[in-house]
Amino acid sequence: GWTLLMGLFLLHQTISFSRGYWLGLIAALPWTSFAYAGRGPGAAARWRRVGAVAVLAFSLAAVTTAATALAFGWTDLPQMIGTRFSSSFSTKNSSESASNMERLLEYAASFRLIRETPWFGRGMGYELRIRNPVFHVVTRQWFVHHTYLWIWLKQGLVGLVLLLVLLWQAWRLGARGARAPDDEHAAWCLTAAGATLYLTVVDLTTFHLAEVNATTYQSVLWGFALALSRPAHWQLVWRVQPVPANAMPRQA
Repeated sequence: GWTLLMGLFLLHQTISFSRGYWLGLIAALPWTSFAYAGRGPGAAARWRRVGAVAVLAFSLAAVTTAATALAFGWTDLPQMIGTRFSSSFSTKNSSESASNMERLLEYAASFRLIRETPWFGRGMGYELRIRNPVFHVVTRQWFVHHTYLWIWLKQGLVGLVLLLVLLWQAWRLGARGARAPDDEHAAWCLTAAGATLYLTVVDLTTFHLAEVNATTYQSVLWGFALALSRPAHWQLVWRVQPVPANAMPRQA
């Protein structure tokens, strides 16, 4: 059942034509498979299971994608997907690469502002204004199609470093828990680590960490990983505990 659901999710991400999602899957799926199967005793059986799941999920995605293409009259679906993916790094004057040009304008405007206040940023309420040199219009937007650049612009290098540390700690916690002897424990932790890696890559081209859907689901997975792993807690001490008066040494 989970494998069939995975196939339907792959269908959605295939026909969405979102290149950021595809890049995230290209990074997260192979890593998750290797983290599960790995090497050592029992690796052959685990790799066979990974292969069976992959064949079923991708076959379902291929069949349902073909059915969707027939229903909507997409006779050139393979060419559409290939053109969309190949244009991920293109700056040609075409409709396929128009989003790339918009992102480059955002990045250029962001870097100019970051250069003025690199450490603490301009605040979460700052509105970015971008002048389009082709259409000679000024757009106003609170977001940037690059989460790390967006954080750097609004919260400065301090906020960016804190975000990267958070993502690293979350991924490392899940990756460590994925090696637990308990299967259910390992499965939840591996899911949390894989989803963290996926979202980390996706946010190179979007701003999902600023949206409710992705962050809510990711927070639930982090919560499971934390609850199952029971990591050591840090005790924050804001001031030294006062010493009772009768315990103070007497002065001669």
